[in-house]
Amino acid sequence: MIKTKSLNFVELKNKIEDIWYSLEDEYDIFPYRYDKKKDEDLLKMKEFLANHMNRYNQGISTTEDSKEILKKVQSFLVETLEMNKQSVEHLIREQFIECSREFVERAKDFQKNITTESVFQALRNIWTINSMQIYLNKEVKLTDSMFAYSMLYPLTDNFLDDKTLSREYKLEFNKRFRNKIKTGEGVGKSQQEKDIFYMIDLIEKDYPRAEFPEVFEALVAIQDGQNMSIKQHGLSGIYSEDILGISIYKGGASVLADAYLVCGHLEEADQLFAFTYGVILQIADDFQDIKEDLKNKHYTIMNIQTKFGKLDSLINKYCNFIDYSIKEIFKEEGEHRTALKELITESVQLLRFGAVIKNKRYISRKLFKNITKSNFFSPRVYTNVEKGVDKQLEVIMASKI
Repeated sequence: MIKTKSLNFVELKNKIEDIWYSLEDEYDIFPYRYDKKKDEDLLKMKEFLANHMNRYNQGISTTEDSKEILKKVQSFLVETLEMNKQSVEHLIREQFIECSREFVERAKDFQKNITTESVFQALRNIWTINSMQIYLNKEVKLTDSMFAYSMLYPLTDNFLDDKTLSREYKLEFNKRFRNKIKTGEGVGKSQQEKDIFYMIDLIEKDYPRAEFPEVFEALVAIQDGQNMSIKQHGLSGIYSEDILGISIYKGGASVLADAYLVCGHLEEADQLFAFTYGVILQIADDFQDIKEDLKNKHYTIMNIQTKFGKLDSLINKYCNFIDYSIKEIFKEEGEHRTALKELITESVQLLRFGAVIKNKRYISRKLFKNITKSNFFSPRVYTNVEKGVDKQLEVIMASKI
């Protein structure tokens, strides 16, 4: 058994908070990258994917389709997003497409009435685990534990959103579910609960808890993070809860669990990167969901700042945090990590771009202009393509489920 020094989750949270507060709230690294031709490339890519989605919907998709999609995606990343050709070929392989396809089919087989939104909520986590597989130099493939952990997101969300269940019952379930994660003991009282508990059993098949205790410590940490997030609802004041700390803990624990489900054991440096990457993604989500969270009185580090003015300083600090994380925490060891570093950098850039477009009213004109000019696409085309692809996916899933 590999012996590693286990990092305390609170220590990880505190370390990231220290880094966050040490960074400047000024940022000026916005190179001009917009190119009208790339808008045209993006629209062509949308049309290409729509055609293949229709073929999939009609049941006539073949392995040749997968190969064509793979080739087109590789070409788009190299020619449009200007990524290194060797990096793209090293990263984007047929296993990625097959892993996603296999997950969608398995999710629909497991729960016949699963919604489109739920499938793609879970699929996003599969893609994050794929990133961790690459970072940790493991084969990109779908495992039982990957499937189970990713399905826990929609399964638990749907359970906790069920308005027919009382708050007391949900709190009691949370206690029983936490005990199930921690000890492996317990059974569900309803079919909903049984499905959720079964996911823990699936994970334990891949990672027996006596041999891989860190896997289940990470899963318990996620459950604790979800419970912490309840404190973000209906705050009485901006200092009544550590809302930044909650986002850091919750996001960090989520991707750290992804990494543990890839390896079972992690070195300290890999723990730190996985946790940090989770924080980057969580704050991006908080940024994306400003309007929805405000409407639901769910306060985050992003939306609470809108009560006092523009978000420029906060977004600048976030940009500095991303740069610091990629430069100082991401350990570039081997060709696979060099390639992944480039892909993560571009992916996060697009996440930030999408959030800025969606929440334009909360930032200054100057920052909006700086961020949009440093992306390859125009806000209008990017938004139209994003909406178009989402709509196409909804049509396909509705007919398949």
